[in-house]
Amino acid sequence: MTKLLRIIPVNKLRRFSLTLVAASVCSSSIRSQETQQEAPRTGQRSVDDRRNVASTKNVRTSQSKALEVYRTLCLDCHDSDGRGELARNQMKSIPDLTDAKWHTARSDQQIRHAILEGKGKLMPSMKKKLRPGEVEPLIAFIRGFRGGGQVVPDDDKQVDVEPPSAAPLPAHAAPASTKPESRPSPEVIGLFRRHCVNCHGRDGRGAAVRATMPRIPDMSLHSWNEARSNARLVVSIREGKGTQMPPFRARLADAQIQALVAYVRTFDPSHAKPAASSESEFDRHFRDLEQELNDLRLKYRELHPESQRGTPRD
Repeated sequence: MTKLLRIIPVNKLRRFSLTLVAASVCSSSIRSQETQQEAPRTGQRSVDDRRNVASTKNVRTSQSKALEVYRTLCLDCHDSDGRGELARNQMKSIPDLTDAKWHTARSDQQIRHAILEGKGKLMPSMKKKLRPGEVEPLIAFIRGFRGGGQVVPDDDKQVDVEPPSAAPLPAHAAPASTKPESRPSPEVIGLFRRHCVNCHGRDGRGAAVRATMPRIPDMSLHSWNEARSNARLVVSIREGKGTQMPPFRARLADAQIQALVAYVRTFDPSHAKPAASSESEFDRHFRDLEQELNDLRLKYRELHPESQRGTPRD
């Protein structure tokens, strides 16, 4: 190596050394520039990733809200699959939201107008029930039924409601208290809001739809409550009534229907605990049976007068 350096002229050796130094500096500069350029790119990818995650979360939140709106305002008539089969006997013109032709024939603006302004006698206006920003996600959610690829899970079926006041009393039992309940259970309130509030309103008066459904009852009236037994209300909920109230036997268990009846009674300002009503019905039934027993005893004594001496008096 030493001999080789001696052979190379000094001036060429200097130029060679300068070339190596320049190459090294150039390489370092290039690597520095690449590092500086890579940092913004990495930062930009990080920003884009965060934006994509936020956008996905917003879409999911919007879909979740639309699902709850549909459950509250639309499920009872249009059903969980959008076909509306359960209500079709009472509502002949209810659309099948899975029908592609129905979607093709209607713009988003037409669907928006039907939601906000109502349609015909059976679909009330929803403009007072929807918050700003809820209509567009609901329209998109309705479009999701196209082709039958969407089914709404009905979580009401998972609710197990059997409040003590709704359960029938045994013949030997008496209610522990006749004071009104301070507050209905959240489960029962949820049932009413999902299945009944759309027509009957949160206060049971039905004022919002009375123009299109003039026969809807005002369940806050004491006279209306007095004229209807619990059994009659149970039948109305289970089997439906007329052309405007569909049956709920396929959606609600008997305990849930009884709980709803008890909740409906609370709309009456003079409401007493349902157990007290059950007690009075039981007392009347007991007195009737007692009277029948006494009548049978009298008839027996008339037919068998010789047995009167051996029969103890009550």
